[in-house]
Amino acid sequence: MDTASLLSLKKFLATVEEYRASDLHLSVGNPPTLRVNGQLIPIKETVVTPKFVTEIADAILTADQKQKLQEQKELIVTFDFESKKRFRIHFFFQQGYISASIRSIHNMIPTPDQLGIPTQITQRLLGIHQGLVLYVGSFGSGRTTTVASLVNHINNQQAWRIITIEQPVEYIFADNKSIIEQREVGKDASTWSQALESVLDEDVQLVVVSDVLGEQVLEKILEVAESGRLVYSTMNASHTVSAIERIINMLSSEKKTYMMSKFSSVLEAIVGQKLIPGVDGGLKLAMEIFIPNSMTRTLIKEGSLYQLSHIIQTSQEESIQSFDLALVELVQQHKIALERAMEHAHNKEAFRAFFR
Repeated sequence: MDTASLLSLKKFLATVEEYRASDLHLSVGNPPTLRVNGQLIPIKETVVTPKFVTEIADAILTADQKQKLQEQKELIVTFDFESKKRFRIHFFFQQGYISASIRSIHNMIPTPDQLGIPTQITQRLLGIHQGLVLYVGSFGSGRTTTVASLVNHINNQQAWRIITIEQPVEYIFADNKSIIEQREVGKDASTWSQALESVLDEDVQLVVVSDVLGEQVLEKILEVAESGRLVYSTMNASHTVSAIERIINMLSSEKKTYMMSKFSSVLEAIVGQKLIPGVDGGLKLAMEIFIPNSMTRTLIKEGSLYQLSHIIQTSQEESIQSFDLALVELVQQHKIALERAMEHAHNKEAFRAFFR
């Protein structure tokens, strides 16, 4: 039976749809707050109470999930709203109280064109059929949606078997030319490593992993990529170099040399992305693309990140596009304002000089 709090949540979720918000934040002591086109908009008629969020958790979560939330102090689940809309809910504790951050998941998986992915980048990424492709960005950058879009494009074009390994499952795919199996860690597999180990003996062309969670999971991801499969994985990192730095930092000293050698050999691309407020009030996608060659593979293997960063920022090769170059193109296309682009540029001095 619906509690009063769950009914209130459904009302707020309807408001999310009405405003086309990407997120709803429920923080105890504050009003429910929407994120619309990058801006925070409080719903001022009410204030979130501890009872409100606790009752929502009680209504949505299973007994096992409630126990996990109490033990680990955070939990991510999905919630289907009246069979029409799907949401990703992150329960966590702050100041001793349960709070929640709720993200809207598209009903229809958008195409690469609809997301604003440049055609040449889409074609280059879809031309990769083995190895590892990392999709990186900060929270809210749309990296999960980009992966879903490319997977669905493959689904519509190729007779592949695709396995996704997620926690939780977010986008729901309908088989077209491909067969897509979606496995949730904790439900369909005990651990990430177990799920990845199982695909090594299966007929599968693409494996999608929703995050790189530590050395053991990374080792299995590299093993799958090394076996001739294509692996897509997302990672919470702001750009190419920070993603590689994060990977280096998750490795133990005993395995670092071996693992970085393997990582540099199977890596086929890193795609970074940001969503920038546009002049029309919407959000515009800025993409960094890095496809390694023999020289940059050596730099990755050696951990020479300063040199790698310099190459990315200054390269004129088609296989590399920096965020700054993507921002320049968006400004020239009158999609974002110069001042807004400046806020996100890596080399602000060089970026400003470009427009003098």
